[in-house]
Amino acid sequence: MKKLFSAAVVLCTALFSCDSLDLSNIGYGDGDRLKPSTVKAVLYAPDGCWTTSYADYNFYFQFNEDGTVIMDSEQMKDPTTSAISFATSGRQTELTIEGGGHFAFLGSGLSETTFIISEASETRIVCKGENTGSEFILLPTTKAVMEANASQKVDFLEKIREYASLTPGVISYGNDQFVAYYTTYVDYMNLEVGIRVITIEKENDNDAYGHTKVYTSNLKKEGNKFILETPIPEFKTMTTGDRCSMSSIEINNGTAIVSGVNSGNLTVTSNDEAVTTFDNIDTKWACAKESVHGTKGAACQEIWDETSSLIECSTGNISSASIEVFASYGDDNMKRSRPLVFWVQNSNGFSTLAFPGSNPSESIMKNDERDRIVFTKISSSGIVGWGGFNDAEIEAVNAKFTNLLKFWFEEEGLYVAMYQGYIYLLSPTSGMWMKCQKS
Repeated sequence: MKKLFSAAVVLCTALFSCDSLDLSNIGYGDGDRLKPSTVKAVLYAPDGCWTTSYADYNFYFQFNEDGTVIMDSEQMKDPTTSAISFATSGRQTELTIEGGGHFAFLGSGLSETTFIISEASETRIVCKGENTGSEFILLPTTKAVMEANASQKVDFLEKIREYASLTPGVISYGNDQFVAYYTTYVDYMNLEVGIRVITIEKENDNDAYGHTKVYTSNLKKEGNKFILETPIPEFKTMTTGDRCSMSSIEINNGTAIVSGVNSGNLTVTSNDEAVTTFDNIDTKWACAKESVHGTKGAACQEIWDETSSLIECSTGNISSASIEVFASYGDDNMKRSRPLVFWVQNSNGFSTLAFPGSNPSESIMKNDERDRIVFTKISSSGIVGWGGFNDAEIEAVNAKFTNLLKFWFEEEGLYVAMYQGYIYLLSPTSGMWMKCQKS
């Protein structure tokens, strides 16, 4: 018995003194089996540097024999260092990067931590991600290429900081007419800082209230001036029809000054508090062409025409009293859902139909982008509150406000701009807009 026990100890010692990760050869033989020792020999030579493309980014790896990998990518994130491990997966080799390295920055839907390697040579490594099933082909690269990528990001991050003084603003004409909203954005793919300008302008002489139009341009900075590489061409303002254009913005002692046609009549004000002011459940905002409260706010033609008082219904016409946003409506749970509320006068007196704009207390910001919000249509036809509606009346309210509801729940969201105490909601896709007034 002692001899058998000693033999077992010797065997175990011998096995674990070797590359224990190759024990899975048992049952398969060497044949076409891709062993971890083979993969590691390829990964580490000559300097362990590899690259692959995934999710529109280039990723870089430097595998080290101490069991770590340095990862970087074109994402604006610092390099990561992660532990790596190998295991067997049938006739293939499994590589795990603890925490996923730079893949983790893509989010859970695209991130990978474990890769099943099916082919490894000095010219390429072929593997599949365990989470997404995506194929990855790693190609050899060099430390110099990785360092150049890191250096380029450092320069670009410095550029982003330099352009940070150009904060979102509202452009007005003659100090009383809203013209445009603008914000900067970062194009990480092309390493550029750009500007997005959303105007309200007349599409033609018959366009009484104007529509939104989106312009984008890369920016160049010369001193205090941000120059639009693609200037905004002349357009007619919403109210007066005067012509404006925009070629640059200069920041002078904290004040933004626009250059372009009729620039002497253009004034820029900060948009810093727009979303905070709008997203206040205790403040009522209204938009109504006709109501018991009188005219409130304004809107593009499609929405404004819908806010007249008469609502045609199969059971008899009813009147809309007001359209209110974030009304002090219902219990606290309903208030926190940011409802769009229609106050309607029917046979029951004043009745309300509400469309929650979010789950209670959830953020309405879209992808954390500045001033851009998105509402989720939780109720398909609205929630009846005070008073009461029959089915025909609910159907009539929904049919009456088709454009407003479509606009409110646009998938791409809305930009929030504030000017002279009014809130402007601007669609970047449909051309529609809405001006809300405190009620």
